[in-house]
Amino acid sequence: MPAVKLDAASRSTEAWLRTWDRSPRATRERMLHELIREHNGQTAPEIERKLGIGASLLFTRLVSWLRLSTSSGGSVTAQLRAISLFVCAPAADRFRSEFSAVGGLQTVLDTVTLPAGALPPVARREALRLLTGVARASRAHKVAICELRASIAIVGFMHGCADDGALDAARELLVSLASANPAHAHALHADALELLSGRENARAQLYGAEAVREILAELSFDDMYQPGARVNCGRPRRNGRS
Repeated sequence: MPAVKLDAASRSTEAWLRTWDRSPRATRERMLHELIREHNGQTAPEIERKLGIGASLLFTRLVSWLRLSTSSGGSVTAQLRAISLFVCAPAADRFRSEFSAVGGLQTVLDTVTLPAGALPPVARREALRLLTGVARASRAHKVAICELRASIAIVGFMHGCADDGALDAARELLVSLASANPAHAHALHADALELLSGRENARAQLYGAEAVREILAELSFDDMYQPGARVNCGRPRRNGRS
């Protein structure tokens, strides 16, 4: 019966949390990989059924450990993939709301812009893809990411990035933020244009040009020439690189 299954799922998750809380980093990393294998491709309701009433507690543990790991090192790539299971899954509005409420979007954006060498390129790609997955969920999430001055952070990151995978993921995020988001699309376009002037990074120029082209397709004539449209997502201008 469903109630019995739910109780069993909740007991299993409770045991998982106890093990997590007392385990060293190596064990936690193994648990993350097992979690990813078990729940990859599932919808949020499916994840909740399998984890029971402890699903939110488990999710909160993952977000908290990511915040600690970005400052002290650790398996950031696996953590981002595990968090993506929850926030990028279909019908995951509750998890996305929880993630935003505890500052998860800012934490992931900070992960993208950590100094060169602090993280492997694959971790930055995962962070960018996570933000893109959240942005695609609704206009409200696009706005929430833009209000973190995300376009300035992303463009600054792209200026100094040499990894094609991360540059493409950053381009995809900029375009996703502009899509069906008229309040911020003009500012995103203006920030992406800055990539075209970065002569020291030809790869960033190429991906920036593609982002500009795709964002322009989202802008109507009125959007492009509306007075005061250049607001919100990344103003005032920065004085130096992000």
